[in-house]
Amino acid sequence: LPTVAMPTALVVAGLPVTLPPCCATNDTLTFGTGAPCTSVTITLGAVPTAWPTVPFCVAGLVLGARTLPRRASPSPLPFDWIGTALFLAALAALLNVPVLGHRQGFLSAGVFACMAAPVALGASFVAWERRAAVPLLPIRLFRHRHFANAAVVAFAYGVGLFGSTYLVPVFAQDIAHYGAAEAGYLLVPPGIALAIAIAMGGRLTDRLHPAPILVWGLALFALSSLLLTSAGAGTGFWLLALWLVIGRAGLGMLIPALSVGAAANDC
Repeated sequence: LPTVAMPTALVVAGLPVTLPPCCATNDTLTFGTGAPCTSVTITLGAVPTAWPTVPFCVAGLVLGARTLPRRASPSPLPFDWIGTALFLAALAALLNVPVLGHRQGFLSAGVFACMAAPVALGASFVAWERRAAVPLLPIRLFRHRHFANAAVVAFAYGVGLFGSTYLVPVFAQDIAHYGAAEAGYLLVPPGIALAIAIAMGGRLTDRLHPAPILVWGLALFALSSLLLTSAGAGTGFWLLALWLVIGRAGLGMLIPALSVGAAANDC
């Protein structure tokens, strides 16, 4: 669910304005047929920023090859390709709804017509997962109250983390008039805080019940969001960073507790 929330939060927060088919600017490339629900926007400016993550991906591949068990399952389970295709199609259709709503208005007939695609694809995904022998997402898991509650919190986590990751640099550059480098530096202290909070959250989860950790984590993120509502052009760099650190500390605490809470037998 955080993975579902990530692109949804970014699209809703960004709401890019697409151009006619085959038109390009310095930052975006848009192509499509011109019909509703058929245009695709690619943010070109985001491509170079992904390169710093490449060494970490390579390191992860090397460590995974060295540390993960190599024994194959005696009877490997088939992969749910149909479920995966339905899920990806439903997500892609859902992401286009806020984009079209920004262009035509969220109460327009085109938007309501476009909503039919993710609803139909989502219903098809659920129906397929209920009958698949080896489902991508066993729907029966949501009968488990703790798993369902953890899924809701995970969705909130995804929206909070990835939505704010997009909005903070936009605010820093458009409202606070920071340069691109300063806007990037603003996310460094929260990133460090997130890494530390995840490690500390794991230790806390070993000692405490996950419920209070989840409550305190969400409370810290809510406090951070409340503080950020008062931010303006005159808000100092380090004050903004502090408010972001509070939110990232709360989100970091959630991750280990979510995993434990989802499998808990009592709450």
